Amino acid sequence: MAHLRSGITVAPSQRCQNGSVLKWGRLVVAVAVLGGLGAVVPAALAVAATLSHPVVGVAATPDGKGYWEVASDGGVFALGDAPFEGSTGGDALQAPVVGMAATPDGNGYREVASDGGIFAFGNAAFEGSMGGRTLDAPVVGMAATPDGRGYWEVASDGGIFAFGNAAFEGSMGGRTLDAPVVGMAATPDGRGYWEVASDGGIFAFGDAAFEDSEGGQHLSAPVVGMAATPDGRGYWEVAADGGIFTFGDATFEGSMGGQHLSAPVVGMAITPHGQGYWEVASDGNSTAFGDAMALGSPPSVPPRVTLFGDSLAGEAGEDFSTLAQAAGASAFVRAFPGTAPCDWIPQMSADDAEFHPTDVVLLFDGGYFTQCMSGYAFGSPEYYAKYQTDIQAAIDLLRADGAHVFLVGLPYDESPTLSANAATLNQIYASVAAANAGVDYVDAGQSVMAYGSFTWTLPCLPGEPCTGPSGTDVVRAPDGVHFCPNGVSTQVDYFTECSVYSSGAFRFATAMLNPILKG
Repeated sequence: MAHLRSGITVAPSQRCQNGSVLKWGRLVVAVAVLGGLGAVVPAALAVAATLSHPVVGVAATPDGKGYWEVASDGGVFALGDAPFEGSTGGDALQAPVVGMAATPDGNGYREVASDGGIFAFGNAAFEGSMGGRTLDAPVVGMAATPDGRGYWEVASDGGIFAFGNAAFEGSMGGRTLDAPVVGMAATPDGRGYWEVASDGGIFAFGDAAFEDSEGGQHLSAPVVGMAATPDGRGYWEVAADGGIFTFGDATFEGSMGGQHLSAPVVGMAITPHGQGYWEVASDGNSTAFGDAMALGSPPSVPPRVTLFGDSLAGEAGEDFSTLAQAAGASAFVRAFPGTAPCDWIPQMSADDAEFHPTDVVLLFDGGYFTQCMSGYAFGSPEYYAKYQTDIQAAIDLLRADGAHVFLVGLPYDESPTLSANAATLNQIYASVAAANAGVDYVDAGQSVMAYGSFTWTLPCLPGEPCTGPSGTDVVRAPDGVHFCPNGVSTQVDYFTECSVYSSGAFRFATAMLNPILKG
């Protein structure tokens, strides 16, 4: 990570000695205006550092008086009467952990990674895994047999892998799916199981009965998991916004649907009698409903944010880093003019393995000049399909480690042709975000437009230099695309540094960062 830069890594005096007066001036402005734009530091940032990676799954104890949360690094947090039996937290993993399942007596549990690897703790026995084998799609979850002597792994393409005394009863592997599978649940006798997809579709196998689903319905947020009733005659689906959907004899006991969440919900667990449940978010916060007991959540650490993008990301990158660090977060920027999502996917994988970001921002305004975009004519159906495919590939990579992904909406340009392209890409980004758990669309482009239209100037923000005519600041470059008001900039590592203060870059950076800092 030697090439990553973070905006404020040296003292003010050092900056002056280096002649970087403008950088220090920008830092003063950024901190002064931060509060006025609502970029406040969440209360969670003051809590002791324990949860260093996002939570990806949860399992309850047999008596319902406790539960475990598992993070993407394999760290386990035991709450209530759940005993801590060890974890892979702190170990070097070949792939992130994506879920867990407990033994029947609650004295052990297993973690499953996206490559199919299984890690067993306490009295949980290792019965084999898909670790080290070639998979058509990443593993997204698991379920254990009633006696704990076997388990299933489920992949995003619906493939099922059975180990120990777990019986294979069929799967969706090899079939065409409308949406990826995100989880599973087993029947009480272990002779069947359900798979659930992000669109709420349910697939039943063995003696698991289909009791209807949300498949084909309009959802406010994608489904991220499910749980079955103790008698196996019903099940719940839980969405990223905390919404709960009940089928069969599963009862609705309340939900976080429609409430403000500090982080997306990633899973649920039920109480022994099925009269209550917990929803757990990626920041470890849990909410109890019905007869489920409120048992607290593990403390967390400040966000670790990465920004990937092209020239717009490079111009806004220094303000983005400065604002993030002023709020107590850490931020890294990976940006270069003209690049597309496909240029950065290998680097995303490397950074994800080393940095483990909690949040990743993707900002691409339609570049098509690099080798990976060769043959995709600007504005063609193939061009837009390529962007959508590559953005989805980036999401699949980043979400596997539990990162929350933000797709940035683009500002319109002076050129009608470029504005039309931005509008189409924005539609793609918004639709992809809506179809994926833990992904949000951020319409940051509006921050440098006037009532949804291109503009050269906007009224000055409180506390910032007011350099334009009649109490305004110039927010776009002379080319009608970028942010540097005089059009004079220099490429320095991953930043495109403007020779004068850029209100457009500052506004755009703030709009991208605010959803992360607000939680």
